[in-house]
Amino acid sequence: MNKSALLTSRIESIDCLRGIVAAIMTLDHVRGTIHNVGYAPTDLVHTSVILFITRWITHFCAPIFVFLAGVSIYLSLKRGKTKKEMSKHLINRGIKLIFLDIAFVSVVMTGSLGNIYLQVLWVIGLSMIILAGLIWIKDTYVLALGLIMVVGHNIFDFISIKNSTSFICSILHYPQTFDLPMGISINIKYTLIPWLGVMALGYVFGKLMNLEQERRSKIFVKMGLVLTIGFFLLRGLNIYGDPNPWNIQKKYVFTVLSFLNTQKYPPSLSYLLMTLGPGILTLGIFEKKLPNIMRPFMVFGREPLRYYTLHMMMIGIFMGLNVVLVFILSNGNMPTGNHLYHSLPIVYLEWVLIVGVLYFIFVKKERKSSLKYKK
Repeated sequence: MNKSALLTSRIESIDCLRGIVAAIMTLDHVRGTIHNVGYAPTDLVHTSVILFITRWITHFCAPIFVFLAGVSIYLSLKRGKTKKEMSKHLINRGIKLIFLDIAFVSVVMTGSLGNIYLQVLWVIGLSMIILAGLIWIKDTYVLALGLIMVVGHNIFDFISIKNSTSFICSILHYPQTFDLPMGISINIKYTLIPWLGVMALGYVFGKLMNLEQERRSKIFVKMGLVLTIGFFLLRGLNIYGDPNPWNIQKKYVFTVLSFLNTQKYPPSLSYLLMTLGPGILTLGIFEKKLPNIMRPFMVFGREPLRYYTLHMMMIGIFMGLNVVLVFILSNGNMPTGNHLYHSLPIVYLEWVLIVGVLYFIFVKKERKSSLKYKK
């Protein structure tokens, strides 16, 4: 794809990668909603290998989403938007995403108006608002800021911050829950540091999309390999990059799981290397040749926010159907407790069904749009 084509068309590799992680994200949200275990999937004392991997594979979603959001912002500028227009768009978009996370996602996920979870949409929105100002400075400064946040933030693992329990510190780097009057609680899960850094690096990375397709494919593959190898080296040293060192376990496979068990809240340097490395490597492979089997995922990647919203709604619908089904099978007794939760195979089955239904919805919409365009 030459430069002129880049300015006027979507990039299939980006849409495909984003669509894949969107589908994988659904698995995590389904598991978190209906799985019948009372412990964290990454708790090596209780978990199984398959449950750990079910959770671990979804770690790739948020970093790639945030990183590609930065890439898309750069591409929007190169496709004709002025910096003034882009800044206004980012501020408006950021406010909408924050509102959506608070007003819609928190209610759907918890079923309660009193529990507010500030998650990935919130941090993408807040980062967009800040990036609305950063796009006015030199890209080298944006790159430096991103690297400092991503590479350097784990220094706080060794430093005690006096006011780390404050609301501002929590927004910046220390995830925690705040109880407010009237039974309302705010759970800050996604912090600005280092997620803003990830988006900033994605923004600067977008400059590479100006290169000829074959050349940038090679660069992405090399970069992805370097970052992935960097993860193994850094994690192997067990000194810096993650507050939770890995340990030798009784079973070899659980030692491997311990090695992979990096911190997400906030995302450690090891976590980001572990996820963004393979993500950029995959992007490079897709740039060279996009496998036909992966192409269906592009329908999700072209409209990521729509997918995010609809998949949350679908999970809620399936939960409602689950209640009705259990009610019928139990001869009219209202289901409670463990009756509403299921084993891991059922989690996977519901995941496949939801993704399948959403694929049908997205394809149908694209066909209608295509017919309307032809007319």
